[in-house]
Amino acid sequence: MRSTRPAGLAHGLLEFLPEGDAGGRRYHIYTLKNGLSDDAISALAEDTAGNLWLGSGQGGVMKLAHNGIVTYDRQDGIMNVQAIYPDRAGGVCFRGYVLGDEHASIFDGGKIDLLNQSQAIYWPRFGHFDGHQLTWFLPDALKGKTLGWVGEGVTLQARSGEWWITTGLEQGLYRFPAVDDFTQLKGARPLAVFGKESVLAGRQVFRIFEDSGERIWISTIDSAGNGLAVWDRATQTLRDLANAPSLPSLHDDLARTFGEDPSGNVWIGFNTGVARFREGAFEFFKPGDSTPPGGVMDIYTDRHGIVWLASSRSGLLRLDNPGAARPTFTSYTTSQGLSSNVILTVTEDLYGRIYLGTGQGLDQFDPATGRVRHYTTADGLAGGKIAAAFCARDGWLWIGTSQGLSRFLPEPERQSLPPPVLLTGLRIAGAAQNVSAIGETDLHLTDLSANASQLQIDFVGLGFAPGESLRYQYMLEGADHDWSAPTAQRTVTYPRMASGRYRFLVRAMNADGQVSTTPAAITFRVLPPLWLRWWFIALISLAVAGTVYSLYRYRVARLLEVANMRTRIATDLHDDIGANLTRISILSEVAKQQFGNGDESKANPLASIADIARESVASMSDIVWAIDPERDSLRDLIRKMRQHADEVFTLRNIDLEFNAPAQDLKLGIDMRRDLFLIFKEAVSNAARHSKCSRVVIDFSADSHMLSLRIADDGSGFDPSSSENTGHGLVSMRRRAEKLNGKFDLATTVDQGTTVSVSISYPSR
Repeated sequence: MRSTRPAGLAHGLLEFLPEGDAGGRRYHIYTLKNGLSDDAISALAEDTAGNLWLGSGQGGVMKLAHNGIVTYDRQDGIMNVQAIYPDRAGGVCFRGYVLGDEHASIFDGGKIDLLNQSQAIYWPRFGHFDGHQLTWFLPDALKGKTLGWVGEGVTLQARSGEWWITTGLEQGLYRFPAVDDFTQLKGARPLAVFGKESVLAGRQVFRIFEDSGERIWISTIDSAGNGLAVWDRATQTLRDLANAPSLPSLHDDLARTFGEDPSGNVWIGFNTGVARFREGAFEFFKPGDSTPPGGVMDIYTDRHGIVWLASSRSGLLRLDNPGAARPTFTSYTTSQGLSSNVILTVTEDLYGRIYLGTGQGLDQFDPATGRVRHYTTADGLAGGKIAAAFCARDGWLWIGTSQGLSRFLPEPERQSLPPPVLLTGLRIAGAAQNVSAIGETDLHLTDLSANASQLQIDFVGLGFAPGESLRYQYMLEGADHDWSAPTAQRTVTYPRMASGRYRFLVRAMNADGQVSTTPAAITFRVLPPLWLRWWFIALISLAVAGTVYSLYRYRVARLLEVANMRTRIATDLHDDIGANLTRISILSEVAKQQFGNGDESKANPLASIADIARESVASMSDIVWAIDPERDSLRDLIRKMRQHADEVFTLRNIDLEFNAPAQDLKLGIDMRRDLFLIFKEAVSNAARHSKCSRVVIDFSADSHMLSLRIADDGSGFDPSSSENTGHGLVSMRRRAEKLNGKFDLATTVDQGTTVSVSISYPSR
């Protein structure tokens, strides 16, 4: 919370400091010049992070951060800052471009209209901040010289206090005498110049670096081939390393950055990997040799001796064992919360947190906890690509970008509150719905039709801490079983959804891993299509049931018609034709007695007529029995079989054993008729041809099979003999096959005959 007392004025904001500031002032005035969008302040409020929110009549809402970022840009005469480095006096030094007219920069007397900078000229200059004032200058020795197109990593103060500054192609590298305050170089004369005649050969210096042995490492870039050299203090000479063993070809590759581990090994980042210089020899590690893919853009060794590498493809790399034969790397990417996998520069603050410059802004990464915060232009950071980052002795963090210079004072970590989350937008089937302009936490929708079940939901979390970067998790109850993976996206779209009841939940998550206490929610129901609704299904069910019932009634009616027809036919056959055949039989007997003259031989025609009539009556009785629907049962079949067997075997004095099942079954007309005819043929054969004295009939029925077995103790016969190939056996076999049954004949001369029939039938 603030210890100051802010007050809104008609023309700005007044901040009262009871204890006074470093200069003893008790008041600060903020106006349009300080970045206010409107100086007529009408409302004040403070959030949980100590930020001050200002309401105005014309400028909307403004935020004055508790520990905000101070930015210097074109309005302050600064075009860009390419490099930031310290001097021995504790100052912070810069290299970049400032604005001016065609004669001089604005810091050297040039005049430009800051509100109309289209005619401004960009002047290369060096800057210095002594804790109170930011000044820009150019050493006299470099006036009239071209400073070159590379500004990053080409200025440093050596351990001896000497300054090394690069310029354009032919001017090369300048070595200045030792001075503590960088501004003292303004009138200094160089100790040496390494130009076109040196090992540098007029190539543009790309990076310079001093190791713990006070050697100056120099990387150069040129279309004809890049270079690498080292300056040795002991010999005061430059040595060419371009063709050193184990290094990649510098014709195509470039040494982009240098660093040193705690053991004194020098690391050089290339476009295609990283090299280590140890004990006078190079070792090169390319992607695939435990090195993640991508070029190395920057190398930084933190206060704990950990070496960090900025990769052009693999995010932030931690060098875990720099002295090993095969060093290993741990990669931190967007999967761990970074804003980008392209890292341009690395530094740290006094609390050991690592800062990464990317094309998406500035990331703060805490190695101890893995927490990540993002600083962007929304937090006051200068826009453009970050080219340099540096932490000064007093803890201030300086950021140089392609559009200006920013600084802020990092604070110790403090526990933040769970971020609230709000629903800010809703579209159903592409149509925007009414949502409060200040957001809502709970919405209940009317039922959605099946063809309008596409939802697009917008939401936002409220984070007030500097660099606070919220991520979001959502879940659709009724479809999802768990929260989604954290994402920075603030919109989720659901395509056509199935019918059912749903509840959409979303929560925000801050860098500390805290989530919203109460998720925002949308409750709704998607109606099923017309053909899936209960009343429609009920109507269809009733219609189907009615149709089935009608078909059933029709089927029953047809079956009854058939049954009635069979009954009528059986009755007509019995009452009409059967009666006539009986009359013929009786009349033939009478005629035989009256006119037969006592001739009782079988040749008598009247006797033949009587026999045929009697046989026809018997056959007609069997036919009537077969077609009568009231006889379609196993019990009637057994009764008929028993009656026939008794009539045949009793007249011939043959003993009969008839075994039949007690249960009753419903049998079809075809099965009942063909099975009975097989039985009659087998009984007839046993009675007429076997010369048997005993017959055993076994008739059984289980759940799926009817089995009939007729065995006699007669003379038997040889089935292979041509004399025994009558039509009876063939007929029985054909009838059994017609019923999908099995017919079997077992007989041996003088050992009897056994006929077996097995017929399957559907269970009911």
